[in-house]
Amino acid sequence: HMQQVVAQMAQPGDAQAYLVFTSMRMLMRMEPDDQGELVSPPAPLEEPAVIFAFTVIDGRTQICMQPVRPDQTPVLKFKPSSVAEVGEKLAELAGT
Repeated sequence: HMQQVVAQMAQPGDAQAYLVFTSMRMLMRMEPDDQGELVSPPAPLEEPAVIFAFTVIDGRTQICMQPVRPDQTPVLKFKPSSVAEVGEKLAELAGT
């Protein structure tokens, strides 16, 4: 059963967001729609997944990791991070 995952952002901005399937080591890019929400391609929601997103606010890298629950529209809340941490988290999630 495939369905799109939709997420809202707590603050507007230009975030890069990915739907990451932790058991399958698969990454899907989430694209902004015209409502300013982030939408994934159709995805197998019976698999465990997290939304991994990063953005730059006031010149500082910020990240968000949030588990996906099929019955909820997550609101992405970012916290300060670093470019290095973004790379580490992505590598960790992708299992590389």
